[in-house]
Amino acid sequence: MPIFFVLKLIPVLAFILFEFTLVKPDWAYYSAALLNLAVIFSVWAIAGNRKPWRQSVKFYLLPIITLNSAALFSFFLVSRFSFHMIALVFSASFYYFLGKVYSFFRRQKAVEAELEDFSFFSAVISFFFFACAIYGFQSFLGISAVWLVFALILYTALSGCQLFDFSGIGIGSGALYLIAFCVIMTEVAWAVYFFPFNFLVSGAILGFFYYLCAGLLRLAAKKALNKKIVQFYLIIWFVASAVLFFAARWI
Repeated sequence: MPIFFVLKLIPVLAFILFEFTLVKPDWAYYSAALLNLAVIFSVWAIAGNRKPWRQSVKFYLLPIITLNSAALFSFFLVSRFSFHMIALVFSASFYYFLGKVYSFFRRQKAVEAELEDFSFFSAVISFFFFACAIYGFQSFLGISAVWLVFALILYTALSGCQLFDFSGIGIGSGALYLIAFCVIMTEVAWAVYFFPFNFLVSGAILGFFYYLCAGLLRLAAKKALNKKIVQFYLIIWFVASAVLFFAARWI
């Protein structure tokens, strides 16, 4: 299989399948299945058997989590332009990710830091999409909050695993931090559930908490946390919170 096909054409195929759901909404589930298969195939074509299975899981988890979060979020978009932007951004970021994965298996040290940063910001944005989606399902479909919280715990665990793995944090040293991460996000999600906000604002609040907790716990697990970093994250959180709560009345 020529690597050109994987690196260049599959991201284009992902964009086409995303856009196809606008033309044929009834085929959305089939498009989602094909998109997931395309993601798995493309990562497998690059990674193959070059690493043990456990060390390769993160390369599959990141794009699959991002894809499905974006797909769930797109169900609640009323603007066609917003849907086009989601499709375009995912396809472009997937193209970038595949290129970095290809480079990773050729010259590992050169792109490790870039993959770590990319996985972190992708995880934050994906969590925002997922959080908006679960609050949207609860608001519009009346799904029990218990099931949604369970889904959030599972999602947080999977997202945290790939995030810690890209950061070079092993299961043994990162297990307690991952458990704490899941507990904190569950408590915050349950509290936000009772706020009188729409699903976008609730998802944004949860996304900001994810950014704060994931960043601090990741660095704590790597023994790289210090006072300046904590102050930076807190400043970002307070500024973002002030802007969000001020703008909530117009969203």
